[in-house]
Amino acid sequence: MTPRRHSAAGLALALLLTASPAAAHPESPLVVRLLIGMEARQATYIGEIWSFDAPTSAWLLDSFDADGSGAFEPAELPALQAAVEQNVAPSVYLTRVFAAGAEAKPLKPYGFHASVASGTVSIAFALGLPAPVAPGDVSVELADPANFLAIQPVDGQPVVFRGATPGTCVPRLTLNAPDPRGEGGLVAVRLTLACAAP
Repeated sequence: MTPRRHSAAGLALALLLTASPAAAHPESPLVVRLLIGMEARQATYIGEIWSFDAPTSAWLLDSFDADGSGAFEPAELPALQAAVEQNVAPSVYLTRVFAAGAEAKPLKPYGFHASVASGTVSIAFALGLPAPVAPGDVSVELADPANFLAIQPVDGQPVVFRGATPGTCVPRLTLNAPDPRGEGGLVAVRLTLACAAP
């Protein structure tokens, strides 16, 4: 099968077409699950899984599933990853991480993967922190400045931990709240952690 033509601009168009004409309220849902990766009681990376709605999933398959298998083969992932990253630029996957109030950057994306289940496309990736951070000092924020995507946590276990003793930290999610630094706009999902003392 001849590979389909695709472009980063096409992804933006696909997301735009699922939004309202006035784009006053985002209408294309993006369902997310967050993972806090820990080592030696310190947070070292943030993992995320994004699941797209039916129209966007269909477009992604049509554009990036070059062999029409209904799944993404390893050779098909680089083009999909590049398109996603270009369309969320200049953000790093719509995510900002703060450690004790100071922004942790640069975040280092790695481990990009995509899967398909019952027609729903999900992507997964990790964002490496520039230095290990005490988890109780971490806050993670997701927001779409373009206002195309209605970012929302998945129902049932929206936050998971890897490398942490169960019960060490309790996640707290705040949804669609004003930017806590007064920079304008809404933060769709804000995660903070309440953690036991080491």
